Amino acid sequence: MKNLLVWQKLALLGAVFLVPLVVVTYALISSVHSLGIATARHELLGVEYARALQQVLRDLQLLRGSDATATTTEPAQAARRADLKRDLALLDAVDDRLRTGLQLSGEWKALSARCRKVVDAPESRGLQDETAHIARSALDLLKEVADRSELTLDPDLGSYYFMDLCLWKLPEHAELVTQAWARLAASTPGQPLDATTRNDLRRLAGLIDFLHGQANESLSKARGAEPRAGGHLRIPEPAADAINFAVASDTWQVEPASLASAMTARLDADYNLAGQVSFVLADLLHQRVDRLQQRINLSLAIGALGLVIVSALGWSLIRDITRPLGELATTAQAIERGDFDASVTVRNRRDEIGRLALALRRMITAQRQSRHKLVASNVAMLAANEKLQAKTDEAHRLAEEADTANRPSAISSR
Repeated sequence: MKNLLVWQKLALLGAVFLVPLVVVTYALISSVHSLGIATARHELLGVEYARALQQVLRDLQLLRGSDATATTTEPAQAARRADLKRDLALLDAVDDRLRTGLQLSGEWKALSARCRKVVDAPESRGLQDETAHIARSALDLLKEVADRSELTLDPDLGSYYFMDLCLWKLPEHAELVTQAWARLAASTPGQPLDATTRNDLRRLAGLIDFLHGQANESLSKARGAEPRAGGHLRIPEPAADAINFAVASDTWQVEPASLASAMTARLDADYNLAGQVSFVLADLLHQRVDRLQQRINLSLAIGALGLVIVSALGWSLIRDITRPLGELATTAQAIERGDFDASVTVRNRRDEIGRLALALRRMITAQRQSRHKLVASNVAMLAANEKLQAKTDEAHRLAEEADTANRPSAISSR
């Protein structure tokens, strides 16, 4: 440290303060990025995967209900199987792209193979049961996607309730409607419902009513937390009314074609709403990413501006200290060389440097005064010496004259 110049010492001191500040700022920004932006982008992956999975789940439930309805035409069944094949291919592509990022267990590969077997197999009661098991597994996979993508841990209430509506309540509601569809389709129109069927339908109607109420509550809470999002969303009318009507009737009066049409419309309404909610959820997540990114950019801009200002102030401070010190050092070196007329150019400062400059200026002034006194004293001494020398010369001259005058008298006396 003793060998460093003043500006080097000040620069080192500034670096010692700035480096920890930069490190802490970087750590804070990294934390905001990892906890906010990275999490929201991870959730967006889950929304994209869930959207593709819900299309397959919808196709499975429609295929299951259609298979249970004996009057469904062959072209309609072929169209449903074609839709399922198309959506399976889309989900396979999404799974290949997002499975690693979401850290999924790879369960979809096995489910995809089972779905393709269902598509290619002829209609049978066993096929309907297999389709039901696959649908249940797809719902479990949907929950796994929500967990792995951290959608279930979303910190914003609005996003959380939209997720809850889109990824759990609406698909579960659609599954219960599909189960009721299959139970009703298995009954013969014009014949009384047996006790087992009535009990199953009552249980399903109660669960459907419960989930319908829960869906309304989730949508209401989501709108309360995000008033500007989802204003166009509406929960469809309760699906349990038709089921309760069938249970209350003495005989089952609805034709299979009418039942298929009503249940298909209800499933379409659930999944259309789920799709709309998923887009609202994705918009909220994108807005969060943009908002956090703007905050990070603003923080970086403020930090950079602050760094520039601090650097400029530091440089100004260094110059304010080192320049006058350099000027004082130059003046001192000039005095050392014998230039006693050197001037102190540092003026109008009230700090230690100003005090040092004032002391040096006074020292130079005192030295000049002492030199002037010494010169004046020397001049006076020289004048006195000259007078003394003149008197001495006069005395010698008088003595010589006296001696010269006394010589003839001495000779004559001899």
